[in-house]
Amino acid sequence: HDPGAYRQLVIEEKGPRWRIHLSGENQCGLEGLIVLNGTADRLDLSHLRCDGKPWKRDGRACAKANLAKANQPISE
Repeated sequence: HDPGAYRQLVIEEKGPRWRIHLSGENQCGLEGLIVLNGTADRLDLSHLRCDGKPWKRDGRACAKANLAKANQPISE
């Protein structure tokens, strides 16, 4: 649950995309932007952070650790 998050459907020349903005007000500490491609199985996590750490540089491990601390199930 992230009370400050919002989602937006954007229609572009390349096709539709969902833009999900996370506020960081969640148990895993995720903040930033997730972009879901509406016509292909692609997910852009390059703007996602956990406690200020980029997703690809310790951000994923940070989110998993935060969820473990909150006793939430962790999916792979």
